[in-house]
Amino acid sequence: MVERELGVDPHDFRRWVCLHEETHRTQFTSVSWLRPYVQQQMTEFLLPLNLDPHRSWTGCAQPRTQWRRGARR
Repeated sequence: MVERELGVDPHDFRRWVCLHEETHRTQFTSVSWLRPYVQQQMTEFLLPLNLDPHRSWTGCAQPRTQWRRGARR
């Protein structure tokens, strides 16, 4: 678990994650133009990359230790 790797109290860490996610929810629901704006920005950024979903998913399956060392297949 991430809590162990960081050496933090699991209860406090999970509370922080929940509060952090609630912050995002509040931002996206309080400002009517924010969600479409971010979606458009992400679309404009990601479409030209022509990503291969199968290759991307396979890369995510690598052990975390390989990611930390910067090793890629």
